[in-house]
Amino acid sequence: MAITYATWAAEVLGNLEIRSDDAAEFNLDYNLNRAQDAVVNAVAPRFLYNLVTDTGSTALTTTLNAYDLPADFCRFIRLWIDYTRAISASNIGTPAREVDVFEYQDFSNIDLLPSFEKPIVFIGNEGKFVIQPAPLGVANQCYNMMYIKRPATVATGTDCQLHDNLRNLLVFKATALCAAVENYSKIMADQYNEFYHEELKLFLPKSIKPNINKE
Repeated sequence: MAITYATWAAEVLGNLEIRSDDAAEFNLDYNLNRAQDAVVNAVAPRFLYNLVTDTGSTALTTTLNAYDLPADFCRFIRLWIDYTRAISASNIGTPAREVDVFEYQDFSNIDLLPSFEKPIVFIGNEGKFVIQPAPLGVANQCYNMMYIKRPATVATGTDCQLHDNLRNLLVFKATALCAAVENYSKIMADQYNEFYHEELKLFLPKSIKPNINKE
């Protein structure tokens, strides 16, 4: 079940011990959306299943290795490539290994160099993703990207799309952000940030350890 704007806002205002008339002074709507962004970018994709989508089989262009990310792209999950034929239910393609900018530019380890059997993908900061090797002049070359789409902006009349099991994370983070506005209460901001990071441990990807820097 999704979390309604009214319920979420009321819980945050209650934690802050302020009236709804004072919500604008604490940038409530802005901080609800900041909290939503933080949660979407932190929890394991399995907890965001209603936001998971894919591009479907999408054509590659000969010799081109940089492509636009989907317009509603928020977070990468995985990419499959086939350099010889279309991707379909019976041919999901070869999974590409995601690399960071340092590994993408590092050619020192010959065992990690990309190949048509072991392609790589780098998600850039300019609305692009890059694959290696670049496709050759073969018909029906395709990719399919699975990703988390950007959730709708939360506001009066537009509820949060995340499911109710993430409710505490959203409330704790939004409360911490609002409490920090104009130094309303550093103690409260720190306390709810602590609550947020403790709750977050329940939802992290298995390969990710909690960050000790609790900002």
